[in-house]
Amino acid sequence: TQEGATRAQDLLRLQLPAVRVQVHHNSQLQSHIDSLLVGINKDLGNAFSFAPFYLHEYLPLDEAPIHRAVVLPVDVVVQGDVGELVATDLGDFACGAVQDCRRRYEDLVDWSKLRQLGLSDRFDSKACVAAHGGLVIDIQRWAKHHIAEQIEEWLVRAHSSGQPPLWRGSDPHAPWLLAIGASSRGDARSRAGSASSTGASARPSHASSRSGEGTASNRDGGFAELKGGWGCEGLASDTMSITEAVVLKRQGLDDTAMNLLRVAPDADGNMQPRVVT
Repeated sequence: TQEGATRAQDLLRLQLPAVRVQVHHNSQLQSHIDSLLVGINKDLGNAFSFAPFYLHEYLPLDEAPIHRAVVLPVDVVVQGDVGELVATDLGDFACGAVQDCRRRYEDLVDWSKLRQLGLSDRFDSKACVAAHGGLVIDIQRWAKHHIAEQIEEWLVRAHSSGQPPLWRGSDPHAPWLLAIGASSRGDARSRAGSASSTGASARPSHASSRSGEGTASNRDGGFAELKGGWGCEGLASDTMSITEAVVLKRQGLDDTAMNLLRVAPDADGNMQPRVVT
């Protein structure tokens, strides 16, 4: 709400007097995102979990041009120059992220369900996914490529199919990874099906075309690759998913090693403690 945004902004400015703080809100957009999540695993998150994917609508682009946004988790301490991220060449991509080869698309998605829907040829099952901790977004290109609408299509598709979600677990970034994965193979907008055909509403965009050259990129993953030092995935988490544990075993941490580290499932079905290699 406007009242909540104003209160949060006042408190942040009080605590951070030397920092220019702005808090944005859009109640209509928040309600729209909430409506997409109805009937879907509640662990997938809420409207705030998906807010970074709608920055082109949350930010007042009509008042001042904003070309680049850097999204960082709230539980990290920045030890580098964020200006480096702002200046990163994203090439033709709408976003940049650290490549996470602990997980690949085949770990994220139920490939048999994807194949049944005739969608498996839009992805490379062996491609590394993007780590969502530390995300750089080209605002105009994000809108032009309709990334938010594609995310909505995956949410609606999962809801309308009457089947469990295509993705494994409750990662709220799975629909985003599916959206940018599909967009890496040509014009995903025309191949993923229009929003109207799946029930998602088309959304206005502040779009204009820009391009770049020379970026390190993961063409199968649909994102420009940032330097690994910017990776901050799960730094504050004391648990890891079953999928992450399986990947660790592939890397050589067998059952004996896991037992020595006292890794065991917790009450929520995750593995604890978190192991980082």
